[in-house]
Amino acid sequence: MLQGFIDLSDNEPTQCRTSSFKITLIHVTISTLTIWGFFDICLIVFRNASWEKLGQTKNDTTQCWCGTQNEEVVAMGCIYDHIAVDWLPSHCHDADLVAEFDASGPGTNGMWPYYRIESQGILGRNFIPIEDDPTTTIDTLAQREENYWATTEWHVAHCLFTWRKQIKFLGQDMKGHLMEPWNARETHAKHCSEYIWNVIRQGRSLDEITTFIPGNARHVDE
Repeated sequence: MLQGFIDLSDNEPTQCRTSSFKITLIHVTISTLTIWGFFDICLIVFRNASWEKLGQTKNDTTQCWCGTQNEEVVAMGCIYDHIAVDWLPSHCHDADLVAEFDASGPGTNGMWPYYRIESQGILGRNFIPIEDDPTTTIDTLAQREENYWATTEWHVAHCLFTWRKQIKFLGQDMKGHLMEPWNARETHAKHCSEYIWNVIRQGRSLDEITTFIPGNARHVDE
């Protein structure tokens, strides 16, 4: 009989501790879910506000801003401009001038060569040309935020066509169009003029692959 005896008083503290632990666990779980829900609501509100801003910006012809993410670019209807090598809204983009630029290169039908890095070591970089249609491929690279490279000649052409765009947008027939601010500043004109002078003075080869174009870079100037 003594062997079958169970002293319940010995188990009571254990049951109390177990119950207390369960209650604490429930409270912690509820608190965690509450905090999680709060942040989730804040995130939804922030996203809605961001998309509302994008909707307003899409019709705003006083700036050339296209957001910082691909989702924003799509929502705002922006175009990857091959002269500015950045995303621009339609009122900051000159389709005719870009088409002329795309046909001004040394390749077949005036295409510009673009390159990826195959490898990079002590002796330098090894480049491989983009074999597909470069004009459409760089759009894809920009969407993927992948880097690519261009030649010295491309860089010179970028400067010359940017200046042409500035002058063209000052004309009455381009009223309502806006030059992207980062290319309209004296600092960019100074960079381009010095770059072209150095190419001429140093007798640099136009075929040199010297121009790095970051796929994930976005100008934030509004």
